[in-house]
Amino acid sequence: MKILTVLLLSFFLGAKAPVKTLKFNSGAQIQVEIADSFESRAQGLKGRTSLPTNQGMLFIFEAPQRLSFWMKSTYIPLSIAYFDKEKVLKEIYHMKAQNMMERAENLQSYPSQCECLYALEVNQGWFKKNSVKVGDRFQIKGH
Repeated sequence: MKILTVLLLSFFLGAKAPVKTLKFNSGAQIQVEIADSFESRAQGLKGRTSLPTNQGMLFIFEAPQRLSFWMKSTYIPLSIAYFDKEKVLKEIYHMKAQNMMERAENLQSYPSQCECLYALEVNQGWFKKNSVKVGDRFQIKGH
């Protein structure tokens, strides 16, 4: 039993996405989990019931494209920002949390209007609270 517990614990701890710091030209900073594989992007923030202040998830894609997100099995209200290949913020949307009784096929999607390489999900209101707006850019600290 102990071996099984250790294996399960190491699997879940090892499965955690890498964390980086994003810094915006406005001076705002946020810690983000990086979702840069098909599996990590598909998982996203599903199943979470909270997200710490100043933390989020940065989705990185292989090539610029029109993106679309939804809140399947995501129970916290989020804001999503779409960024182009130059890391310039193009669009921000406020996404409604899924009620645990809602069926997934009834959920709204949040498509980008432009071709984007990055999407950033944060607690709803984070962009306004931190004065991050369309036209701002980010850099990954240390890169």
